[in-house]
Amino acid sequence: MQASADEGRELSSSWGRSDHRRRLSDGALYLAGAAGLAASITVLFLGMRAVLGVGGFCAEGGPYEIEVHCPPGVAELMPLSIVGLFMFGGLMFWKGASLGGPYGLLPALAWPALFLSLGWNFLEFGVSPPGGGLAVGWLMPGVVFVLMGGGPLALAVSSWRQARSRRDGSGGGGWRPVQRPTQPPAGGDLSVRLARLERLRETGMLTRPEYEAARRATVATGEAKP
Repeated sequence: MQASADEGRELSSSWGRSDHRRRLSDGALYLAGAAGLAASITVLFLGMRAVLGVGGFCAEGGPYEIEVHCPPGVAELMPLSIVGLFMFGGLMFWKGASLGGPYGLLPALAWPALFLSLGWNFLEFGVSPPGGGLAVGWLMPGVVFVLMGGGPLALAVSSWRQARSRRDGSGGGGWRPVQRPTQPPAGGDLSVRLARLERLRETGMLTRPEYEAARRATVATGEAKP
């Protein structure tokens, strides 16, 4: 029984270290995805401003004579930024699902960030275009883009406020009694270790036989405690 308990403690500690390393790796990739997504939106925003600054259209390459050349780097960077939106956004959704909590939903903020920033460009250059006057053709997509970005954001904020209100009780700021922390139930440490093993199995870090062996050893460890 003592040997089983020692084996269980060793296996549990090993799986705990493995889970910790996996979460560190997921967190690092998640941050890389966030940085790449922010950079992609920024490049697309600045590239669009550069194109609007030369009249709203430009071209590079091809067999025909080009009337308006694109600003340096725009023709190359803007397509890459669009690819980056999907690539880095997908990375954030993937690793956010592994991290759990709010991390899986944060990448959705890229939608309002993208459309609100591009809508601002249309509205700004629509009011004061390079040739002067008023560019109605730019104001209309500007309004549409702002609605596409601001509408979902407003709905998300409203849903979050309602969920927080329901979680807090009646939704008001009334007095609620303070709940004192209770003594954790016996076997809480064992249940935590079993839950960790279950999570490792669900994420594919453990095969079914490895999970069963680690579970038996962990249970034996818990039973061996006085």
